[in-house]
Amino acid sequence: MRGDVTDNGAADEVFIAVDEGAEIGCRALLFVRSDEGTSAASLDVEDTDLGLGLPALAGLRQIDGDGGSDVIVNMAAGAATLFAGVFTFADGGLEQVRIEGSQPPAENLFAHGGGVAQLSAADCTADAAVLISTAVAAGRRYRVDRHTYEFHDGVLTRIPALDETERRRLERIPRSFPEFAGPPFSNCPDA
Repeated sequence: MRGDVTDNGAADEVFIAVDEGAEIGCRALLFVRSDEGTSAASLDVEDTDLGLGLPALAGLRQIDGDGGSDVIVNMAAGAATLFAGVFTFADGGLEQVRIEGSQPPAENLFAHGGGVAQLSAADCTADAAVLISTAVAAGRRYRVDRHTYEFHDGVLTRIPALDETERRRLERIPRSFPEFAGPPFSNCPDA
């Protein structure tokens, strides 16, 4: 994948390398190669399952509102949900976006997709905030919870005053809430 991650005006090469025989922390690495050098970030912790073709690049979008494109990587999977990490380029290296209040096993990951019982989505708002949403089956309708986050010192921090909860029929969710209509962060701008 190619895009300007380092914000130097030129397309960088973005790729993942996996070596299942390597030590924990080195089995899966995200690389960004630019004219100025190569940066790497580990995608691997002790319980990382390297099956199912994960980790896998999912896209490049401007999520943090600063610098070049941010790298979206699908890092884990549940039965019907994928979990993506977002990586920014700052201070000459790659850093995973941290989410305030995030806890294992999906720490600092954005759930997207899902099945009949629950849907998850992550996207940008028109004013450059991040929206994390879930839709949970509740009888004939779904309870849709939308939480807005902003970046503060490199950490996504929730703004409870902007939380929303609504009820919708399943077929109306993608029309009413655009974050459910496509891949994660698909409404975020290109850098």
